[in-house]
Parts: sequence; C-alpha cells; structure tokens
Amino acid sequence: MAEVTASMVMALRQKTGAKMMDAKRALVDANGDEEKAVDLLRERGLADAGKRAHRATAEGAIAAAQADDHIAATLVELNCETDFVAKTDQFQALAADMARWVLAGTAETADADDLPADKNAEIQQAVSKTGENIQFRRGIRFAGAGVVEFYIHLGGKIGTLVQVDGANTDAVRALAKDLAM
Repeated sequence: MAEVTASMVMALRQKTGAKMMDAKRALVDANGDEEKAVDLLRERGLADAGKRAHRATAEGAIAAAQADDHIAATLVELNCETDFVAKTDQFQALAADMARWVLAGTAETADADDLPADKNAEIQQAVSKTGENIQFRRGIRFAGAGVVEFYIHLGGKIGTLVQVDGANTDAVRALAKDLAM
C-alpha cells in the first residue's frame, strides 16, 4: 500500500474539487495512483448524485447567452436546493455554460431530456462538489429575423427575451433592450 501524503491529497483536491476526506479515501483506495483516484471520485460522485436526485430544487438561477451579432439569444433555468449554492461562482458558471450550449444549438427549447452526456457529466460533477441536487430545468432560444435582447431581473431570478423585427442597428438593439427591461 502506497503512502498517501498531504501534497497528494491537495493535488487531487485541486484537480477535482473533491472534499479533503473524499480525496484522501480515493487515494488510499487507489494505492496512491492519482488517475485511479480521479476515476473513483467520478464513480462515487455519480452514486452520490443519484442519492440526491429526490431532493427538491426550489432555488437556482436564470442565465443568458447572446450571439455577437444580436440575432439570437437564450435563457436557461438551472435549479439547486439552496440560494447559497445558487450564488456561488461555480453554479453561475455552470448556468452560463448551459446557456451557451442552448445558444449553439438549433432547437427553440431544451429541457433535461435534451442534455448530451457531457452536459449531464458537468451537472453531476457540480452535484458532487456542492453536495446538492442540481437540475437543468429548461432553456429557450430566440433566433431569426431582427434583433434579440435579454435582461436578467432580480439578481438572476427572472429573465426576459425580446425579439424585435427590423434592421440590426444600435437604435433597434437599444429598443429591444429597453423592452426587455
């Protein structure tokens, strides 16, 4: 059995975001092999996520993404158990990533059943790190003729998308933004 040092645990924690004791247990179980420990943490994280799936996700955030040319934008709702987690940088980054994923697609709407394996894995990793149930609830995408603008209200609790038909000018963009607000 290989000796597990504090520096090994710290390196694994930095790589995976796992809790200290979870990282240490994984390293001990993997005889000090970092790659095997990462795999063990991933497997255990998925198992932990399954245990949390029944818990209510009444908090969360709305995130948006917009095309550079303002002809498309999207809003997504990502839910979690507590407002504390919803306000973390990690959760906000995950919500923004989900919004970019919906924007890159072609569907007008998306829900949890539409998530590809890599996005499900990102959510499962976040569940493992936060210890909370996290669910992708839905996403909507506006694209086409005219200008699309968004506005996020109440610190990420409510979002609006507005599509205005017309030329893609600064004046039309400003009008769409004002309407969204």
